[in-house]
Amino acid sequence: MLLPTFWKTHKSSEIPFLLESRNHCIQHKPLKGVSILNNTPLSLETLIKVDCLIAAGANVTLTSTRFIKPNSENKTHNYIPYMSLRFIPKHEDLKPFKNDFDFVLDCGAELANIICPKKGIVELTGTGTSIFKEHIFNFNVPIISVDDSKTKKLETFFGTAEGFVRALEQFCPRDILDIHTVLFGYGKVGSGIVYGLSSYTKNITVIDKCDLSLEKANSSKLKAIHISHTNQIKQAVTKAGLIITAAGHPGLISTIFTKEELKGKMLANVSADDDFGKEIPEEDVLGKKQPLNFQLATPTLMRYLDPSFYAHNLCVELILKNTFHAGYHALPHEIDAQILQKWQKLHKEDISLIP
Repeated sequence: MLLPTFWKTHKSSEIPFLLESRNHCIQHKPLKGVSILNNTPLSLETLIKVDCLIAAGANVTLTSTRFIKPNSENKTHNYIPYMSLRFIPKHEDLKPFKNDFDFVLDCGAELANIICPKKGIVELTGTGTSIFKEHIFNFNVPIISVDDSKTKKLETFFGTAEGFVRALEQFCPRDILDIHTVLFGYGKVGSGIVYGLSSYTKNITVIDKCDLSLEKANSSKLKAIHISHTNQIKQAVTKAGLIITAAGHPGLISTIFTKEELKGKMLANVSADDDFGKEIPEEDVLGKKQPLNFQLATPTLMRYLDPSFYAHNLCVELILKNTFHAGYHALPHEIDAQILQKWQKLHKEDISLIP
């Protein structure tokens, strides 16, 4: 079977997991007749992911995340009419189909209060994982988190960092070399941002609420401040030229700063949430508060998305083939280890750099 045109936007060396998966799916149809609702940011990379599900025999409905709006360079809509799927872009229009799907492949747990799947849920992000862990939903099905894995760190640490730096180079109105930077949030994404910026500046202050994260920042010779130390934070921001949010805490910056206090500073968000909040207008933040790398035609290089998207799809098969009790599960360790080992062998990147 010939590859659809949108597959050709990436070299085969960048998509080994999904390419191998598609070949397997065409031969064995492991998801024949299974109904799946896929909710991820709308991009050509997502269409490659979804095409694997179609090749597996699944009946796919495609929707798109609320927190990411496709940018003007996104040509995804041009291909959707030629695919064997139903496209429902607005989540509110999904309500009539509440009980129609076997599986939801979710992002940010955005569909948790809208859809009740019959067989399982697979979550892609840390935001969604926290929601599924902390809230009780009336789901009598397994929920597997791809984010709860080292595989996802290939995307969040290497991929998001690389994309964010590319976006800064394109959209930043001034030189970022040696720029004093304050970063809110030193988790998987934040630590990757520091790694990505390390060739531009060493002058980075990290703000976090987690003592362990702050200890890691200190061990990496970064200045680290607990989020409760408001005066120290304000002193650091006064000296800074670039403020980055990766905290996943809606409205965080508005609880500390006014618009006037941030005047003249470059502001950028990497979080799925609006960490800046209502006090800070959209026009004051690069990319209007959207995760900055998503202002690019290719927000994250496919070599980093490939293993995460592969795992997101694979979990449907895992639930169908195995006995998972209802409730939360991390991506199985043996699957995680296999993906990591294969990815490093293929791409030769040092995964030991990931904290």
